[in-house]
Amino acid sequence: MDHDATSAKAQRELGWTPRSWEDAVTATAESLLALAPARRAGATAGA
Repeated sequence: MDHDATSAKAQRELGWTPRSWEDAVTATAESLLALAPARRAGATAGA
C-alpha cells in the first residue's frame, strides 16, 4: 500500500500555497520568542 502525503488537494481545492522555508522558520522563531517571557514569568510565579 502506497500512501504518499502531498498538499496537492489543499492547493487544488482550497487555493492553499505553502510558505517558503525561510518564512516558516521566521514565523516559528517569532512565535517562540513571543512565548518566552510568558514561560519565564510562569516558571517564577510557582517558585
